[in-house]
Amino acid sequence: MKLNIVPSIISVAFAGLIAYFLYITAEGDKQQLLLTIAGGLFSFLTLWGTMGYTLDEGRKAVNLKVCSGVFFIMVVAVQFVFACTGFSVPTFVIVNGVGVLLWFSMMYSLFRSKQ
Repeated sequence: MKLNIVPSIISVAFAGLIAYFLYITAEGDKQQLLLTIAGGLFSFLTLWGTMGYTLDEGRKAVNLKVCSGVFFIMVVAVQFVFACTGFSVPTFVIVNGVGVLLWFSMMYSLFRSKQ
């Protein structure tokens, strides 16, 4: 696996913009900071998984990147719903925790697969 510097920096910047969008959208909500940090971090992880590295194995790389791209779209949609509606902290933590763990487990199993 080779790290791509420029796409990694782009994913950090894009995740920062998404976090700022969530901050603005959730204005006045008491969990605004939690939503901003968690949304930005999860967005960065999935974006980096989509474009931040290069693998020599073609099929495995495509599967990893598609999985991360799908999770990125889901993350943005779920975080936007949380930003637009009031949410409780336990619900937010459970939904995001399950999402992160599912993403990590899928990435791990795809990375370890023998294709």
